Formats: sequence, structure tokens, C-alpha cells
Amino acid sequence: FWFLTPPEQFIVTHYPEEQKWQLLNSPVSNPDFLSMSQYSAEFYEYGFDPKDNPNAWVSAGQSIAMKFRIRTGIAIMASLCYWGSSDLEGAYVLPRRNGDMVEVIVSFPTKGTYELKLFAKPKDQEGDYDHIVSYRIDAVQGNDYKQLAKTYSNYNTIPVYLDEQTPFYADLKAGYSYSFKLTVPGAEKVAVINEGDNNWQYLNHNGDTFEGLARIKPGLVKVSAKFSGSDNMHWTLMEYRGR
Repeated sequence: FWFLTPPEQFIVTHYPEEQKWQLLNSPVSNPDFLSMSQYSAEFYEYGFDPKDNPNAWVSAGQSIAMKFRIRTGIAIMASLCYWGSSDLEGAYVLPRRNGDMVEVIVSFPTKGTYELKLFAKPKDQEGDYDHIVSYRIDAVQGNDYKQLAKTYSNYNTIPVYLDEQTPFYADLKAGYSYSFKLTVPGAEKVAVINEGDNNWQYLNHNGDTFEGLARIKPGLVKVSAKFSGSDNMHWTLMEYRGR
């Protein structure tokens, strides 16, 4: 990565004493350099663009949605922790993928300073995800520990795209019907499952897009998909709670 690296990428991690050696048409000032996010080599390799979110330090309300461009065939996941602490228990981040764009939705449990970490890898590659970038986020207010829907590994590697009408937050009101619409490449069937009474509600589909209404009951609610060649096995993509 560091051999013949384009100047606009090299400046992210190296600040020369003489400005002319930045080799940029518009040189970067020292304060701007210090405010930049620190990217790994994989960040560029996987098709991310630092122009999407250039600042390492971000302010937010009780939630934020950060958008990134990403190369096709790359899986992404994210984690959230209080600044200088370990990862939070619970689901406070939710990636939404659509082609070469990914939107990372973050819900902040309380007012405070957080670290958002992004990880990525080729979706067919075994092993751990690469840590590609981190952001410091100051949340000026909290979301009262309101969690987002929990996602499973298949959600990230397929990847699944959630339409705006699909619930993002984990807690759903029991006795109510919710609209679901998601794109699951390669799936034959997608069902919303009330685990309490093993009630399966299959969504209508048009190609890889599945949509419909599902009535929520108390307890765990899972969204699962059946893929070609998997017999009758369904893979869990997401998880909610009916309350």
C-alpha cells in the first residue's frame, strides 16, 4: 500500500515538515491533518472513500447515520463503545447496505463520548474482519438505551438491504402489525417468526426483494431466510423483541 501511494491517501497518515512534499494541489493544514480520521490500508483496498466522513471527531444527537461508499463483495460490520472502554452490550449499531453504499445507523444509549469502529473483509474470506477506521462521536443527548435490531453474521456477508419501511429499532409493540421490506440476494423465502408460539409469517417476494405485513407477538421475533440448496434450513438474519 505504501509504494506509489496516491498523495491524497498518503496525507491521511503522513504529514511532511515541508508542505510542498504533500504533492497536493490544495495542501492540508496541520489542524486539518490532526482532525482527520486514521484509515488502515484495507480502508482504501476495500473501496472506501475518506471524503464521505473525513473528520475523526463528530458531534451527534441521540442517533446518527453515517454513509460510506464501499466496493461490491465487501462485508462490513460495526461496534460501539464508550470512549476508552470496551464494547457496549446490546445492539446499538445497524449497517444498511445498498449496492456500493452502506449506511451505519448508531443509537447512543446515553449522553457521552463514544468510539464507533468499522470492520470489513471480502465476504467470501474466512477469518476475522479488518479494523479499517474509528470515529470519536460526542452525543449531546442519549436515546434512553433504545437498541437497534440485532443482526447475525449472514446479514453482513450476504449482504441484506433494509428498506426505510422496515423497523430499525429492536423493540416492537406486541399486537401490532409492522411492514417489512428487505432485499436478500439468493434467498428463496424470508419469514418473520414469533418464537413464542413458533408462528411463521412468510413475506411476499419479487426477485430478491421480500415484503409484507407481520403481526408481532410477545417474545423474540426473528427474520430468517431460506437459500437455494439448504434443504429446509432457514438462516437467522435479524432479531427483534415483541413487548
